[in-house]
Amino acid sequence: MAEVVIEILTEATPEAVEQINHLLPQLSLEAKNLDLERLDQIVQMAGSLYVARVDGVIRGMVQRVDVYQPRRIKSWIEDYVVDKAFRGQGIATQLMRTAIGEAPFEAESVNLTSKTVRKDAHKLYAKLGFVQRDETTVWRLMLPGR
Repeated sequence: MAEVVIEILTEATPEAVEQINHLLPQLSLEAKNLDLERLDQIVQMAGSLYVARVDGVIRGMVQRVDVYQPRRIKSWIEDYVVDKAFRGQGIATQLMRTAIGEAPFEAESVNLTSKTVRKDAHKLYAKLGFVQRDETTVWRLMLPGR
């Protein structure tokens, strides 16, 4: 296997947009393609978009968003995906360990939500030390027309 390089994406480029758009349908069938402006917004926000490059091509990604609240700092893992053709090679573990390891020192936790059908991802989360919380329920308010 070629060398895997994990890095924070610091610049939105047309090449990165194309490569991430290749990953998005593997993350969610409802995912909309990014454009250069949207990727630039993501790169500039709080937290970090980590990408895994194999031979210079983005083959996986995970976003860590740091939330600074009055009571605490928490980090959230979002949009974690590895290209189907590159799964089973340890890329997901490398991505997640890097994102977790670079969370703010003061952060009290790293959190994520995951669809119940993502059984392989759940095994990885458990292996990394995540514990499923029984006492919480995810609530969502959909904003009309968006």
